[in-house]
Amino acid sequence: MKNLNWIFFCLAAVLFAACFDDVIDASGFYFKPVENHEDRLPAELQFNSLGGSFEVMFDTGQDWTASVQDDEIGWIHIQNPEGESGINSVVITADPNNGMQSRTASVLILAQTVGKRIKITQAGKEKEHGKTHRTVLAYIAAENSLGSFANEDLMEMVEGANNMPENNNLIVFVDDQKLPRIYEISRNEIGIADTLRVMNFEEELDSTDPATLELALNFVKENYEADEYGLVMWSHGEGWVPTGLTRYIGVDNNSNTTSNVGNVMRIDQLKSAIDNSIGKLDFIFFDACFMMTAEVAYELRNSCHYMIGSPCEIPGPGAPYNLTVPAMFEEDLGRASISKSYYDYYYDKYGHSTSSFRYGAVLTTLDCT
Repeated sequence: MKNLNWIFFCLAAVLFAACFDDVIDASGFYFKPVENHEDRLPAELQFNSLGGSFEVMFDTGQDWTASVQDDEIGWIHIQNPEGESGINSVVITADPNNGMQSRTASVLILAQTVGKRIKITQAGKEKEHGKTHRTVLAYIAAENSLGSFANEDLMEMVEGANNMPENNNLIVFVDDQKLPRIYEISRNEIGIADTLRVMNFEEELDSTDPATLELALNFVKENYEADEYGLVMWSHGEGWVPTGLTRYIGVDNNSNTTSNVGNVMRIDQLKSAIDNSIGKLDFIFFDACFMMTAEVAYELRNSCHYMIGSPCEIPGPGAPYNLTVPAMFEEDLGRASISKSYYDYYYDKYGHSTSSFRYGAVLTTLDCT
């Protein structure tokens, strides 16, 4: 009966020569774009494989309803599916497309006798992300006292991505005092690097749980396939010490605070997360204290080609990512460019100052083969 009702409405609209168009029908009712917002009522919407949302705006003289058409699996969603006359908006959301093929559907906004059909097209992930040379995941476990540095480093990464070679990907997982999320940092249509939020998590995650790291690495592997992969582990670290909480990377207090009392990830758990997901990495860069020890390197010797880190404490602000990001995508990582960009920044900026960071940073690049 529902389908027959829709057919009836369309036939009525045809009789008034006003079916699914921006028109005024014979009875004086209208459906049209909002003045100065004509681009918010398109004939077609295109989403990439990661999905997203678009707010449609329109002006109508009748009560209206919105419905999804030609969507058998439910990948299109509508927020605010009905309303009254006047200026209105409908938010259309597309789920991520994990298949290789593109898909189509439509949204019908019908105001009794006049309306609009919007065609929805979404690319398959193969078309959206071809295989690249190197993909790097920066894993920021910042639900601790370092939380205030997370956003600063994210902005530095955006700056650094302006000098990142083409055919590479920088993906950032962030867990701080907000809900976890994943960003893609890439150049926009005018060639300037920017952040695109590609995944939101609706609940808290423990960033020190190896299952969470596996989730992030699998997301990278499935959506940003590359010849080589790198991993940045950003957090507190204790490396390998004989007493107390030993050999760990990351602190997550699971309470959205700046406390450093919480869960940690052991180095053997880090190894398992890598081995169970993305496999051998081209490099692991520890932006954390005390991670460059022989014991940590031995544990990870088969999980990465290069290991970069410090055997000492590092300064609170950590790596200067505006300089370090380009280094992470150099062809020859064995030249120790990541370590050098880190060290040179602190030497040049603080080497002759009275700042608490004047002692600089000790960095090592190790070929694990």
